[in-house]
Amino acid sequence: MGSKYVITIFDNGGEMLYGKDEEWRNYVHEDFDETFVIKGNKDYHNIDNAKWYKKTTDLITELCESTETFEDLLNYKETAKELYKDNVEWYKENYDINEEQLYKICTILDECRNIDDLETERDVARILYPDKDFIITTIRGYAQGEWNECLYDCKAVDDKTIDRLSGFYFGDVVTIRVQEFDEDVSKEDYDNETAEEEYFDYMAGSECYNMTHSKDVIKDFREYYGIADECSIEILHATGTLVQTVSYSYETIAESIQTIGKASVNKTKGAERE
Repeated sequence: MGSKYVITIFDNGGEMLYGKDEEWRNYVHEDFDETFVIKGNKDYHNIDNAKWYKKTTDLITELCESTETFEDLLNYKETAKELYKDNVEWYKENYDINEEQLYKICTILDECRNIDDLETERDVARILYPDKDFIITTIRGYAQGEWNECLYDCKAVDDKTIDRLSGFYFGDVVTIRVQEFDEDVSKEDYDNETAEEEYFDYMAGSECYNMTHSKDVIKDFREYYGIADECSIEILHATGTLVQTVSYSYETIAESIQTIGKASVNKTKGAERE
């Protein structure tokens, strides 16, 4: 027989992670700052530290504010070919782009509605990085004003990661407590008995909802936390208040319970998520 694992879901993940930008970003993606650019809603702070994004905006600024703007370059291509070639060489040396890329970017800037739009930056980034497929997605929370625009390479990010990003960015996060017991402990004793192993995790609210409403909920959580098949699992939702001490009541969401005892323990540690 295996151990008993108790997985408890608390509705306070957003509160626990508030202000801990580095921590919640790591739950979304291991290279968060280089993967996502988020901007557009003035009520929320921008995330725009990616090197590829800085190169994109630096190039746009250079072509718009330098002595010879993109409009000049488009004109030089037809009327001052030597001068045009000189500029092509400069941009090749400083931005690692060829003549065709430079011309396409100048054309984008000439035809766009607003040079500062995320759409314009996306189009320029696509020319700068032809091996990537940059797209813009609107991420949303529950409230009407909870939205922002996200620019990223869709070849490197799947839809589940975007759902997770939406949850963590807007604070729709749950706390998960994983406990391993070597005997069949009752609900009343989950906060009092000493667990063989105990750790906490965080999960986006939408991701947790999908898992807890799946017909394979036990299997999904077993795989997510690396719990062996011979171990029993009980999944709980905690309701109550947290003042100075924990005062929760527990509602069982799903269970796969075996009768276990200390004499028949075959411990399998859960894989703690980094």
